[in-house]
Amino acid sequence: MFSMTKEESRDLDKFLLYSLAREGIILSCDDMYNDPFSHKDIDYCVSLYYKIDQYDSGLFFPISGSSDEEFWASPQARGLLAQGGFTKIFDEQYAEVAQQNEIKELELEKLKYEIKNAKRIFKTYWLTFGIAIAGFLLAIASFIFR
Repeated sequence: MFSMTKEESRDLDKFLLYSLAREGIILSCDDMYNDPFSHKDIDYCVSLYYKIDQYDSGLFFPISGSSDEEFWASPQARGLLAQGGFTKIFDEQYAEVAQQNEIKELELEKLKYEIKNAKRIFKTYWLTFGIAIAGFLLAIASFIFR
């Protein structure tokens, strides 16, 4: 599962939008740091690039003969944004995690009821067993003394 926070998902979409808006121009993490992410540090911008590369290495093409941090966006990046981008991916993952948490809560609640039922059965076991023995003895006595 590709993990990210809500803020990172929005920033990853900004990252893609900015790189697609400057089509054909070589980008580097320094460019990103100076323009759309000036309020963040340079390491954050580099980590965004690597997160995108971790998700799908075909979204950005590295520039041959340069450092790993210079790139240009592929047409797949435009397709990803058209489908909702990383924000949609985050929302789907969040919904899946919420559903799994709800299932766990329901399983715990079911276990609580099963434990209560088992305790009730344990408490009443000897009483019902005693009544059954008494009934058996009464049946035998009525058969013998008839």
